Amino acid sequence: ENSEDTYAADCMKAITTLTPWDDWSDKTFLDFGSGTGMVATRAVELLGAKAVTALDVSLPMLVQLQRKMVERKLKNVKTLRFELGTDSLRKLGGEKFDAIVATLVIHHVGDEVDTVKALGQSLTDDGVLIINEFGKPEREGDVPKRSPPGYTVDELKKLVSDAGLQFGAVENVFGLPLARFWRTIKPGEPVPADMDR
Repeated sequence: ENSEDTYAADCMKAITTLTPWDDWSDKTFLDFGSGTGMVATRAVELLGAKAVTALDVSLPMLVQLQRKMVERKLKNVKTLRFELGTDSLRKLGGEKFDAIVATLVIHHVGDEVDTVKALGQSLTDDGVLIINEFGKPEREGDVPKRSPPGYTVDELKKLVSDAGLQFGAVENVFGLPLARFWRTIKPGEPVPADMDR
């Protein structure tokens, strides 16, 4: 098992922990910033999602994903390319998703608030947006050298709130230092007591 397989397995554990469904056979899934499809392919293979859309800025990465789809005989994954700095979700044509996962991508987008707002608007009524991002340690001295940009819990809560969503839960990533999965919920949805961390 390689590091991508290990990380992908950790992603799937966190996603299943933060979503309310046992059965994904009627669920739609958007992998925002999909890269080569580490999460998108497993959303089909491991979760059994009905339909998966993989959205990324890199055409070469999407080509690699399309090769994986052929090799693995995955027919229900659609790939779309978008440009940063534009209305990146316009290509979705108003499509709504039960689950949207943005894995280590929000820190790359130009306007984080507008992007998270647009992702929230692309959710079904009971949809879940999960953001996987690097966290910032609480103390300055704990930051490793060459650390990528990240968010404190308060910074992410503010970002999500500014985007019109509500912070719902956090799940530490199992194999990745300083990274967490964040679940957002829509305003007014009750936050389970064990998830308000």
